[in-house]
Amino acid sequence: MAMLRQRQGSGVGHGGALPTNYGNGNGGGGLGVGYGGGSYDSYNSNAHYSTGKTKRPSHSAAPFLNSKVLMVAFSIFLFFCTTVYYRSSAKSVSQGINDIMIELNVKNAKEAVGAIRNLLKDRDQLHSQNINYQRRDKGDDTLLQRVRDLESTNRDLTMQNRELAANKAGNQNKDQVDKLMKREFAWRKQVGTLQKQASRNSHRSVIEKFGPGPHRVKFALRFSNDEDKLEYFTIELAPVEMMPHSVHLFLEQVYHELWDYTWIYLNGAHILQAGPQSYEDEIEDEEAYAKFEEKELDQLAFPEYNAKFPHVAWTLGLTGRPGGPDFYINKNDNTHVHGPGGQTQHALAEQADPCFAKVVDGFSTLQKIYKMDVYDDSDYADFLEDPVEITWARIETPLPEETKPQQTNEEIVAQAKRHHHDKKHKPKLDHRVDQHKEEYDVSIEDAE
Repeated sequence: MAMLRQRQGSGVGHGGALPTNYGNGNGGGGLGVGYGGGSYDSYNSNAHYSTGKTKRPSHSAAPFLNSKVLMVAFSIFLFFCTTVYYRSSAKSVSQGINDIMIELNVKNAKEAVGAIRNLLKDRDQLHSQNINYQRRDKGDDTLLQRVRDLESTNRDLTMQNRELAANKAGNQNKDQVDKLMKREFAWRKQVGTLQKQASRNSHRSVIEKFGPGPHRVKFALRFSNDEDKLEYFTIELAPVEMMPHSVHLFLEQVYHELWDYTWIYLNGAHILQAGPQSYEDEIEDEEAYAKFEEKELDQLAFPEYNAKFPHVAWTLGLTGRPGGPDFYINKNDNTHVHGPGGQTQHALAEQADPCFAKVVDGFSTLQKIYKMDVYDDSDYADFLEDPVEITWARIETPLPEETKPQQTNEEIVAQAKRHHHDKKHKPKLDHRVDQHKEEYDVSIEDAE
């Protein structure tokens, strides 16, 4: 029994087993396994004999359990060794990394210190260069100031040189200007003398040939809508003392019957214009104008004007420069437009159109023409659609006995009938007045 207790006592442990057999004095042992525990088997083969049949306990599971215990223990040991190894390795690696980092930090610190030293060195060099540049700038400022002073002196000398040259040229130019002014004054004086002489000659010729005046001229007009009827208007020329040259020219034109079979052809807003215009069946456009040139009575020698006889309504003026042969009747007061400075298209704008006569009779006849239709075409603006023929113009004032008498009224009528029968009764539209070169208007280019 004491042996059994001992076996039972020895089998107590964590995870142990205690097999017990109380039959026939046979007892079985068990393997107790625990922390630090083992098995105690007091089994004595000589002590277990019984009188009856007894069964010997089986121990076939003990080796298997022992191998597992060993494997577990080995695994624990291996785990412990691996852990210790890895911990040691990790510590070694960490130490190596720390050593490497320290080396890198030391290297970087050395490089940083070297870079700082280089920067300090560069700073010192730049500072030294800056000092040199400042010294140089001071020298440059001095040089720049000297250059500026020299430039200023040069400008002053240049201005003085120009002034001296201008004074020299001015003296020369002044001499030339004085010479030209003297020449111009001489020319003006000579022209004035010629104009006065022409006026005197004209005045004498008018008095001797046409009498002292007043001189009146009568115009006979033929309208296209009533060709068998003549209508009239009469003008009175300016006093011969005021406009001798213009009065003389116009009286000579009328005396030589140059205004016969001319036309009133332009009906403008402020004037009614008349002049020589060729007929439609005439080949030469200048035929009507040629008869004025043949008699050398186509224009004045100079544009005569007298402020005492201005361009008021119903007065007559000569077109162009120096004036003629066309004339116009002022519908309005055109003193400013046709007076001095009003005709700016001419080279000598300070001159004026000669105003030489005024209407004294036949106002209704002229007002009838004022209302007639004109062309709207820009090329022939203000041209009458049906121009009015000036069949004849005659001096009404009695002429001196020594002056050759004009045609009688019967001769005038007969000539008008023949002319009307031979000609196609309508003029060409002609800009001859505008296109005719006015020799009196000399441009600067022509003068040069």
